[in-house]
Amino acid sequence: MQKEKPTALQHKVKCKQCGQTVWAKTNGSFTDETGSAVCGTTHHFHDQATIVRLSMKITNRYELYPTETTVVFGAFVQKPQRPFTPKSLNEWALEWLFDFTGVGHEDGDSSYTVKITYSDIPELAGTEYEFGG
Repeated sequence: MQKEKPTALQHKVKCKQCGQTVWAKTNGSFTDETGSAVCGTTHHFHDQATIVRLSMKITNRYELYPTETTVVFGAFVQKPQRPFTPKSLNEWALEWLFDFTGVGHEDGDSSYTVKITYSDIPELAGTEYEFGG
C-alpha cells in the first residue's frame, strides 16, 4: 500500500470543530478566512457513513504551461448520492473533485481530467471527469 502524501499545494491546519490536524490546500479553498480548516470543506468529515476514500490521477493542461500530472492518494470526500447517473456523478465530481485540480497557474486557459484510480465504492474506480476547456 502506498503511503498517503499531500500534494505540493497543501499544508497542515487544525480543524476548528474537532482540533484534528488535517491537510488543506494552500490557496485557501479548503480553509476559512483565518486559514483554519473547516470540517466538510477540507475533505475532513466527522460522519464516516457519508464519506468515500479514493485515489486520483489528475491531468492539468494549460495554454501557457506544460501539462502536469498529479496523483492524490487516499482522499476523503463526500459520497455521491445513489442512484448513480452520468449527470449526478458529474455534479458530484464538480463539487468534490474539482478542488484537487490545478497546480497554481492562474493565467491562460486550462482544462483538467480527474481519473479515479481507487475507490471504496467499486463503481467509481476507473471513472473520469473533465473540467474546463
